[in-house]
Amino acid sequence: MDEYTSVRVTRELRKAGWPGARALVGGWKGWLERGFPVTKKAAET
Repeated sequence: MDEYTSVRVTRELRKAGWPGARALVGGWKGWLERGFPVTKKAAET
């Protein structure tokens, strides 16, 4: 996901009632490059 997509998704999340949603500077790639945490979702059973 790039920065443009992050901004677009942030707008949609805010419209859906998530006022604290923020766009990622540098997009998902930027988040990973900076070493920020990532948590995998547990498998559904």
